[in-house]
Amino acid sequence: MIGVALAGRYEILYELGHGGMAIVYAATDRPTSGLVAVKVMRPELAVALGAKRFTREVRVTAKFRHPGIVPLLDAGVAEGLPFCTMPLVPGETLAQRLAREQQLGLEDTLQIIGELLDALG
Repeated sequence: MIGVALAGRYEILYELGHGGMAIVYAATDRPTSGLVAVKVMRPELAVALGAKRFTREVRVTAKFRHPGIVPLLDAGVAEGLPFCTMPLVPGETLAQRLAREQQLGLEDTLQIIGELLDALG
């Protein structure tokens, strides 16, 4: 469904993950041929709750300017579902790394916390 709705601009490649509010897909931005992550609000939530919370998240995210925070590229509504796009960042997630390594060393942990604090500051 959403692949057809975004077919004019984004070609959905595969699902990257999902959370309570949205599903994230890897996609190609057709005009630029760049890889992007497309975050689409879950259809059942769009119907039940409306798009206010998702739209607020998009507006807040658009204000961030930091090298440690992935920037917002685009936002809109497709077939009644709000979506936003960001550059697709290659590599594993922290959850994937923890599953692989079981526990991070002190130096790695401090580096990650430092980067998080810098971005949140």
